Amino acid sequence: MKDIEEEDTSRNAVFSDPPGDELTPFQHFRTMCVVKTPSYRLYWTEATRFSPTVDSMPRNRFDKLRNYLNVNDNTKMKRGEVPNYDKLFKVRPFVDKIKQGFSIIEPEEYHSVYELIISFKGHSSLKQYVKTKPHKWGIKVFARAGSSGIEYDFEIYQGKGTVHDVTGLGISGDFVIRFVEGLPKHKNFKVFTDNWFTSYNLISALKNYGILAVGTVRSTRLQGCNLKADSELKKQGQGSYDYRTETERKIIALKWYDNKSVVLVSSYEGVSPVEPVKRWSVGERKYIDVPRPNIVKEYNRSIGGVDLHDMLVALYRSNIDVKNFI
Repeated sequence: MKDIEEEDTSRNAVFSDPPGDELTPFQHFRTMCVVKTPSYRLYWTEATRFSPTVDSMPRNRFDKLRNYLNVNDNTKMKRGEVPNYDKLFKVRPFVDKIKQGFSIIEPEEYHSVYELIISFKGHSSLKQYVKTKPHKWGIKVFARAGSSGIEYDFEIYQGKGTVHDVTGLGISGDFVIRFVEGLPKHKNFKVFTDNWFTSYNLISALKNYGILAVGTVRSTRLQGCNLKADSELKKQGQGSYDYRTETERKIIALKWYDNKSVVLVSSYEGVSPVEPVKRWSVGERKYIDVPRPNIVKEYNRSIGGVDLHDMLVALYRSNIDVKNFI
């Protein structure tokens, strides 16, 4: 009886009403990104009516706003009539406003520069096909995100001319240098890149900028750095590694053999400490301890902000498109 009495007492608890402040139109739109339906028109149907949204405006008015939304004066720039036409002209004020908001966020210590695809199958000259991505068709975006998953800067890829400051590092290096412009120099900020971006010359250039870096790298971008062959490391066993140090710039290149080999280059992290990590052994059919150099640990720990950012974006992706936007 005591348990029942306690349960009855809890049911008599009084809770305060939720805040009664009216939402702005923008806040109403945000709720449509969180409370999703297969079609936005279902918000107005009787069976699936969502009052916070549909009470603010009729469905036909929402359709008109969706069809005729513009954020720039289309008469000021026309394709074919202006040299170096900006493919993002129609949404440029909107994009710049978002980037301006990102720029005022206090940066954290660890950052990743990466490529992502915004899923899109409509008609646009910006649409790209990237076979290695989960969403293969879409708008390609290069971005800088922190290890927390917060995005600090981005560039929507338009093809040649997306990045105008030519560094001699190629388009991948140009993107990285462009993104570190927003970071304080010589303050121990660190940037992580994958093998599409990374080269010895990039790591060296970042060090000149006062930015520390670690990245996976293709062996062809390490001319003159002769690391052991994959076959030799494989014979030595899982967890074997080989490294070289460029003494003048104090930049290290390391090849580590796990289930396959990976090459990393860094301007601040080294081999030590080498710590054991659990890995699945195909031959022994069980998890075994495998030696892992610290540079590998640092990369795996800090590059994860990319995946976290992608996950957070996916949680709030809107399926409501706008006609004639780009």
